Amino acid sequence: MPGFLTYLYYNSEWHLSGNRRIAMNKENPKLSDSYPDGTDNEMRLADAVEPRLPKLEDYVDPHELETATDDALSSRSESILEEPSLEEQWFSQTTPSAFDFFLQSDVIIRLLSLAVVCALVIYMSAKSIQLGMAGGGRIEVIFQLVGRMALWLATIAVTIPWLAVTSVYGLTILKSTAAGEDRVSGWPERPWLEWLPSAWSVIVPLLSTVLPAAYIAYHLAVPMPFAWFYVPGIPYFLFAIVFLSMTNANSLLAPISRNVMRSFRDRPGAWLLFYFESGFLLMTAMSILISCIWLSYVTGWFIAAFSASLTTVATVFLYFRLLGRLTRRINLS
Repeated sequence: MPGFLTYLYYNSEWHLSGNRRIAMNKENPKLSDSYPDGTDNEMRLADAVEPRLPKLEDYVDPHELETATDDALSSRSESILEEPSLEEQWFSQTTPSAFDFFLQSDVIIRLLSLAVVCALVIYMSAKSIQLGMAGGGRIEVIFQLVGRMALWLATIAVTIPWLAVTSVYGLTILKSTAAGEDRVSGWPERPWLEWLPSAWSVIVPLLSTVLPAAYIAYHLAVPMPFAWFYVPGIPYFLFAIVFLSMTNANSLLAPISRNVMRSFRDRPGAWLLFYFESGFLLMTAMSILISCIWLSYVTGWFIAAFSASLTTVATVFLYFRLLGRLTRRINLS
C-alpha cells in the first residue's frame, strides 16, 4: 500500500505542476526577484503566464512621485497629451514656401532667359504654320515648302536644348525644396555636357505619360474640346508617380516604386494636397495661355508669345517646387 501511494504522488497533477513551476522559476530568474520572499509559487506561475500590468513606478522614479507637486504632474501629463499625432507631424513639417523662391535673382534670370527662348520657339512654329496656309504659284509654293522645313528644323534644334535645360533647372528646384531649403541652390554650371544627361530623368517620365495619352485620344477619336483636357489629364495624375518612382529606384525602367505606392497609404493627405495645388496651377496656366491666343490678335505676336512663354516656364518651375514639397512630406528625399 505505501508503494502504491508513492506511485500516485509522483504521477499526480499537483506534483507535476509543482515541478513545472520550479523549472519555470529556474528558466526565468527575474521571476523570483520580482516578488518579496515568501510569495507562493502559484502567484509566480500566474504572473509568468499572464504578466502583470505596468505601473507608474515602472516608468517614473518613486522618489520623483513623492517630491513632485500636483502642478508639475498635471503640466507633465498635459504636455504628453498635447503631443501631435503622426498625421499632424507631416502636415506641420517645415516645408519651403511655394512662391518665395521667385524673388531670388538667379531664379529671375533663368526664368527670363528660358522665356525668351520659348518665345522664339513659339514664333518659329507660328511662322511655319503661316507659310503652310499661304497660297501662290508653283515657285512660291516651293519656296514656302523649303521655308517651312527650315523653320521646323530650327524649331526642333532650339526646342531640344531648351527642354533639357528646363528639365535640369526643374530638378535643381526639386532637390533644394526636398532638402528643406528656402533658397534654391546648386544650379548647374559649365560644362553643359556633364549635367545635360540628367534631363532624361524628367523627359522619360514625361514621354511615358504624354505619348500613351495622345495615342489613346487619337484612336478613341476624342473631340478636340475634350482632348484639350483629356490629354493633359493622364500626365497630371501619373507623372508625379512615375517620376518619383524612377527617382526612388534610380532607374528609368521602374515606373512603379513600392515606397511611392506605400506613401499613398501612409501619407494620403500629402498626395491630396499636391494634386489640389498642382491642379489649380495647371488650370490657371491653361487659362492664361488661352487668353494669350486672344491677346495675339490685339497686341501682336511679340507680347502674346512672351506672355505665353513666361507663363509656361513659371508653371514648370512652380510645379517642381510643389513636387519637391511633396517629396519632403512623404519622406522620400
